Amino acid sequence: MRVLVLSNVQKGLDSVVGVLDKAGHNIVAKEVSASTAELADMVSGELANGYDVCVVIAKDPIGLSMLLNKRSDIFAAVCNSVDDVALGKSNNANVFVVRNPKSTEIEPIVSAISKLGYSKNFFKLSLPKFQLRFSSKPQQPVLQQKKQKEEEEIEESEEEQEEQPGKGSKGLFGKLKNALGIV
Repeated sequence: MRVLVLSNVQKGLDSVVGVLDKAGHNIVAKEVSASTAELADMVSGELANGYDVCVVIAKDPIGLSMLLNKRSDIFAAVCNSVDDVALGKSNNANVFVVRNPKSTEIEPIVSAISKLGYSKNFFKLSLPKFQLRFSSKPQQPVLQQKKQKEEEEIEESEEEQEEQPGKGSKGLFGKLKNALGIV
């Protein structure tokens, strides 16, 4: 399993890399001084390069997890215990974010991550495909339909006024008389 370990916590890699190295995984570890957003960019870029799992030691694990989960093909889980690792695995997590590499829980957490056994096909999700159906007659917006209906009513009322005899509806003077209300 190819594992990427990133950290924006100083001296946070030693214990994590030691545990993963004992398990015999292909590990790439980087300690960077980056903000949470920059760390999220690094993780997404590196996962696209073919890593199976990414372990991130972050100053702000919840913020990083939120940023990562907004990206496609990344499923991040914040892990503070071995139980969190199991829950992350059951929810298809491929990024495990931990906070304090100096705690006594870090070795069991990383050991549980190293025993997960991922494969590339595990993360392929098949979603049902939906077909969009369109009517043959394009629909006009409601306001446009109302405006068109009002225009038609105005035209009909003008035609009715022109056709009524005795109102002086002939020509420009007849229309002017009708508009002013002169009989």
